[in-house]
Amino acid sequence: QALVNQAPSYARCMVQLYQQLQTTFGSDGSSSNWHCNFNPRHLTSWVQGLLRYDLAQVDTLEAFAAEGLATFGGCLPDESTIKHFEDMLLSVMRSALGYRGGLPTHLFSSLGASPEVQLSTAAAGQPMSLSRYSTEGLNGIMANILKNFNREVSDTQLLMVPQALQRVVALDRCLSVPAGAVLLCGPAGSGRRSLLQLVAHAHGLKWWSPRISKTFDAAAFRAELKDILRAAGIEGTPLLLFLEERHLGADPGVLELLNSLLSAGELPGLFGADELSKELAALDSKRDKDTLYQGPPNSYAYFLACLCRHLRIAISLDPSSESFKLRLDQNPALLNRCSMLWWQGWSNGSLQAIAQDRLQGVFTDMNCSDADKSELLASLLKLHGSAAIQLGAAPRKFMAAADVYAAVIQKKRGQLLQQQQFLKVLLLLWLDSLLGSVYVSWQFMHALFRCISSMADDVNG
Repeated sequence: QALVNQAPSYARCMVQLYQQLQTTFGSDGSSSNWHCNFNPRHLTSWVQGLLRYDLAQVDTLEAFAAEGLATFGGCLPDESTIKHFEDMLLSVMRSALGYRGGLPTHLFSSLGASPEVQLSTAAAGQPMSLSRYSTEGLNGIMANILKNFNREVSDTQLLMVPQALQRVVALDRCLSVPAGAVLLCGPAGSGRRSLLQLVAHAHGLKWWSPRISKTFDAAAFRAELKDILRAAGIEGTPLLLFLEERHLGADPGVLELLNSLLSAGELPGLFGADELSKELAALDSKRDKDTLYQGPPNSYAYFLACLCRHLRIAISLDPSSESFKLRLDQNPALLNRCSMLWWQGWSNGSLQAIAQDRLQGVFTDMNCSDADKSELLASLLKLHGSAAIQLGAAPRKFMAAADVYAAVIQKKRGQLLQQQQFLKVLLLLWLDSLLGSVYVSWQFMHALFRCISSMADDVNG
């Protein structure tokens, strides 16, 4: 009711912020922020997004700010630009709405919903409601999701650092709406695919990524799309179609087909007339029994509704690619039909937390002090920063470096422990052989003990 009563004020605030964004970050085709293609569609998305909040339980202004950040923030390329936008949002809300608070500190997500709620909402073709969580509360939910993912899909070393949790929330918002589509922009090896697989599994979406072969081209992709649309539209299988750079390099027709699918919600002409009639015949009885369907009483319209319910699309592109801008220019649905999430690697804080987690066994075995830990982590970050600038090293290379370091240290420590144990056994045997002897070389024993002690220092240091 508060939102209804103050609708004119909220509308003025939204338009004012939109105009400022257009002036500051808007694309003119030549600026570094050309991908910030803000248009009235973003305002519509902001308004529609507010319907996903239970405003009886959530403060209206908090929901308003959170949805504004989610709607526009994903397009912005770096932390300084996002900080500028956050300041703009707070300034506009304070002047137009009298807001005196700060940015939302809680997270809004649908990941805590039960499987029954997920199924019923998807069947109704409605977006999932967003619930309010503290970081600790959502981390608890993600721990269970990650446990199930590791058991049922792939054992992974994902660590839910705060930045990863925010990215999971962003993906959840994109995939928990009908016909949800997301464009992930970032360097290779930045975790886009792993996080996307995790969220897709949490939503019960079948992962579908075309297999690459020497003959993969637009014709091969059309054949894959037949299976995809049949699974989602006819059989009612919830699935996520995922494409990345390696799918698009050989034939530009692949991206043209995807652009058509995004624009129309299906691919006109994919099925022949007789083939389509045969496929749609299976939907007649389903449509008659579907009490939630409110569309036209024909199987083709119901087929489109089922695609909207069950099919999600994700595209992962590298902005450093020479063809990146050209692809977006030639395929406008990538910007107009997808939610853009711009992820340029990981912050130093996230990388440090990930490295500390992977090196925890080394730290414990070596009994490292806090100063030693900090020095080692700082050295790894410095090395990665240099490699990223000079060699273009991806974040996964940083994680690989931490794993290699841990493996080398553990192997060397194991070798030293083995040698130490061998010398101890040798000493005991030597002493046993000298029992009853009148003369014992104490100088030799002293030297041997010093050797063992030195090796112990090497193991621990």
